[in-house]
Amino acid sequence: MIHPMYNMCFLYPCAPSFVRYNTNTGNVGNMVKLTGKVCENPVPYLIIVGIVISAFLYRGLLNYADEGNLIMVILMAVAVAFIALVITKVIRYYQIKEL
Repeated sequence: MIHPMYNMCFLYPCAPSFVRYNTNTGNVGNMVKLTGKVCENPVPYLIIVGIVISAFLYRGLLNYADEGNLIMVILMAVAVAFIALVITKVIRYYQIKEL
């Protein structure tokens, strides 16, 4: 049996598949094929996309605030809150899925 410290899946859950060691054979040197998924957990990508979308929405919010358009400021604030809500729901889904 291989010590868990040598299994890259435990150390880096989002490591590329060519870094992950094949634990089925019991040999540390046997690596998995290069055709595997790069990242099985989409949460880091989702967080990055959410940050980018929220930044653009917040920039639009500030532009509408400079123009004095109160309705668009409120709508943009609601959109930022909705993006944050969706991200937290998806993160919670993947955390429950891992259990």
